[in-house]
Amino acid sequence: MGKVYEALQKQLDTTDKIDAENSIIIYDKIRELCDGKVDERQWVTLTDCKCVGNYPNFRYVYKPSKIGVIFLKGICN
Repeated sequence: MGKVYEALQKQLDTTDKIDAENSIIIYDKIRELCDGKVDERQWVTLTDCKCVGNYPNFRYVYKPSKIGVIFLKGICN
């Protein structure tokens, strides 16, 4: 899942910055709850991913899913 975190860091430099920041919060909380590891099943449930661009110059863009938004509200309050 280290590549996901790298992709999120790159996404911070794009117009999808807010989605990246929220996804990083989710990523960090999952890592905290799972003893330093990010469980892919939890990550996929809490975020949506789409490919932007054409091969070979595409990138992944992450944003919180509907369940992820509820999760964020729960941990931010």
